[in-house]
Amino acid sequence: EFDANSKLVAKIYTKATPTIATCQPSRSQWDKIKIADPYETAKNEIGCEGVLIESTDSNGVPDYFKVRGWAKQDSHSEDRAVLGFEDNLLKYKQFIFKDEKTACMPDIKKWQALTANMTYEQTKAALECGDGTLQMLYATSDKATELQSVYSWKNSLLDEDGNVPIGGVVHKFSFTGDKLQGKEYTNYTQPFSTCTPTE
Repeated sequence: EFDANSKLVAKIYTKATPTIATCQPSRSQWDKIKIADPYETAKNEIGCEGVLIESTDSNGVPDYFKVRGWAKQDSHSEDRAVLGFEDNLLKYKQFIFKDEKTACMPDIKKWQALTANMTYEQTKAALECGDGTLQMLYATSDKATELQSVYSWKNSLLDEDGNVPIGGVVHKFSFTGDKLQGKEYTNYTQPFSTCTPTE
């Protein structure tokens, strides 16, 4: 990265998601790690070194920002933790849960009727489809009102590339502090239509 005078101010090193197994992170361990904790505290809480995913040199300071990942294997079938450190202090934390299907699929009309700021319990009740799958947690603060979460109701698992496969239907909902902030509907069921589009 260069400034207005073409002076190098930052450089970033990025590597693929870790493929070497680390210890298995847990949600309870992740919950205990606090924003601004040093890397050593996070490492000791999880129980092993995290794999370096990204490193950034900033204004001449080497490794000023680092992203590390923990996972038993590089797969959507296992829980994963990703932590970002600025000057060796925790800046953000993310917990990605193993991919799971739900037993029930909501009606699209119920999805369309959902409105912003509904709680998870209100969302679940409106969908009339039982519990969704908690997919991800993300935090840049220790305040519960700022915790971001993603829930889904879906009929298939992600493919090896992390995409919804053909035949998959996903209802995904994003919450901040238990308030609905976004919703997404993906339908890869074929055929998509009964006609063939023309130019």
